[in-house]
Amino acid sequence: MDVAAIFDSREYRDLATRKQLAKAGLGPAALHAALTTEDLSRVRRRVYARRPLEPCGEHLLSGGRIDPAYLRQAQAVLLELGPNAALRGRSAAVVWGLDMLVEPDVFEVQVPRTQSRVDRADIDARRTAEP
Repeated sequence: MDVAAIFDSREYRDLATRKQLAKAGLGPAALHAALTTEDLSRVRRRVYARRPLEPCGEHLLSGGRIDPAYLRQAQAVLLELGPNAALRGRSAAVVWGLDMLVEPDVFEVQVPRTQSRVDRADIDARRTAEP
């Protein structure tokens, strides 16, 4: 399966989980080959992209415009944590375009209580009851 063809579809928006890639026809051997030839980059645990994530700018929100690198990193975090994860607090405020005095230095997320431990330096996870 061609990696470019998978990511050219609108469904993946330049980021995909290992499970999504397998569903699109990219098996473990093809995934390893794509990583070796640098056609694909591992950007987070079980999350892949055609190019590495860019670092965030000095300000996440400036002049009413959200830093695209922050949005892409937030999307990667949510893909890593699964379909029941959501941004919360200041991280959600940035995505909504709300100006604030103190921008988040970690991704603030909420995950279901049933989710296994989230132990990452750049993620502040709060467990909540599932809806």
